Amino acid sequence: GGGGKGGGGKGGGGKGGGGGGTDDAPVTALLPNIPTRGSVSANEYSFYRVPVSSTNRSLTVRLTSLSGDPDLYASFSELRPTEHTAEFHSGELGDDALFLSHYDPRFCNGTREGDAGCSLHLGVGGYMVNASYSLAVSFGEESKLSLISGQPQEGSLEAHAWQYYTIALGGGDVDQIVVSLEASYGDPDVYIKACPPAPPPPPGGHAGDDACPLPSLEDSGWSGTASGGDMVRVADSTGDGWCLQCTYTIGVVAFTRSAFTITATSGGPADHPTRLLQQGVPAHGQVGVGDYVYYSVQLEPAQDVWVTLTATSGDPDMYSSFVSTAPSQEDYQFAARDPAATDELHISHSEETYCKKDGRERTPCVLVVAVYGFEQADFSIVAVQTPEAPVQLQDGAPQQVAQQGIGEWRYFEYTVGALPPAEALLLKAGKNCKSHDKYLGHFDDLAACASACEWEEDCAFFEYGTGDKVGECYAEWTASDCKEGWEDAPYNFYALAQTKGAFTVSISPTMGDPDLYISKGRTQPTEEEHGWRAVS
Repeated sequence: GGGGKGGGGKGGGGKGGGGGGTDDAPVTALLPNIPTRGSVSANEYSFYRVPVSSTNRSLTVRLTSLSGDPDLYASFSELRPTEHTAEFHSGELGDDALFLSHYDPRFCNGTREGDAGCSLHLGVGGYMVNASYSLAVSFGEESKLSLISGQPQEGSLEAHAWQYYTIALGGGDVDQIVVSLEASYGDPDVYIKACPPAPPPPPGGHAGDDACPLPSLEDSGWSGTASGGDMVRVADSTGDGWCLQCTYTIGVVAFTRSAFTITATSGGPADHPTRLLQQGVPAHGQVGVGDYVYYSVQLEPAQDVWVTLTATSGDPDMYSSFVSTAPSQEDYQFAARDPAATDELHISHSEETYCKKDGRERTPCVLVVAVYGFEQADFSIVAVQTPEAPVQLQDGAPQQVAQQGIGEWRYFEYTVGALPPAEALLLKAGKNCKSHDKYLGHFDDLAACASACEWEEDCAFFEYGTGDKVGECYAEWTASDCKEGWEDAPYNFYALAQTKGAFTVSISPTMGDPDLYISKGRTQPTEEEHGWRAVS
């Protein structure tokens, strides 16, 4: 891909799998703002389609990994986009996202206002192993993405920006919603407001617009503003505006640039609300004395599973089952109840009861984990299916490992997000470098274009439009002197100033002598290949 101004982007690329023929693979229709669950086999694809109207100005596609490592591919022209045919792709380890603006010349194949719209085609590829995921498409900056009870949803925001979500209560015996906001980095806060059902329109009239104002810093019924992530219990006794048959609007605002996972879980006194775990992503929780908090994780039947419970206060225990939907001290298959700060379950796939119920294989394979409060406790819980799979570290939050044998490795991943904003250094005015480039979007100011370059992999130079091209932003893969040559054009050529920052990684052994190796590029640093180390 690539090409001149207004040309295509990188296209294809990434690490997605190959797979067999896709010409006859089914294509599933998506509804905007409604997440859908799916799964895909290793090196294969699942395909989706979503309509885009002529009034849509931008859209966001979010792929939340629940297990494995799915990758995201998109196209306005290819019905079944793959690694080799996609116009847009995201192949990060874990969650993926695409932000598409109508300023991009590829948006709707270049159609403009007044046209009938188009369709965006999506492909989800299974990289190396089978994967399960949640996929959602939203339009516009103030669109509200529906949350499904207990199902995590990935998100990211620039500083001071908002993202909105909704979860509806259907009445019955529901008496609370627990909203959990896990920050991968940055400092997102959450504000929540109840919206009663709209009255029916008068005879011959029409239903009015959404009369329920969005939650804000000044107007909300419940809020969570702790540094890092937040957990908010929405109930009649904890805030203002609780009602059944209501829809609750959840606003997440980034105090600093942030990436996060949000989960809303509803339930009543007789229910066992269960929160879905993303493999490799710690979930934080609280449990009272004698109470249970429930989690589930979808597994591959041919792989072991490790579940680690890290207590930051109190003494929580773990009870798990492939059979019971609410395991307990009296009803469980596997347990970990060490009085130490860390409990870890290692369940081998060779266990006779692994992924089985009544002697039959469970499809899908789901393990339910109950965290029991032997004492009132705060904790984090994480599940992985291979020791080599990295566990995400969250800023300032400890992650413990129960036991590690001699010569064994455990891997972790940390995303540096809260650095000073990117700066731009003007190198050439009124010139376009005839190098390989990529369209990054249309931005109202230079700082936003510099920030987009900072987020683009290997982007060190960029161009920002002037005159009739003002706002157009392109990443340029070249050197400062542009050996490819210059041409007169309404663009200024900039270098991205190197942001300066630092972070600290601490390892505190409770026994033995673990060593620490860190790499910026390698997912599995070694004694021979690493950037930093601590081996005292």
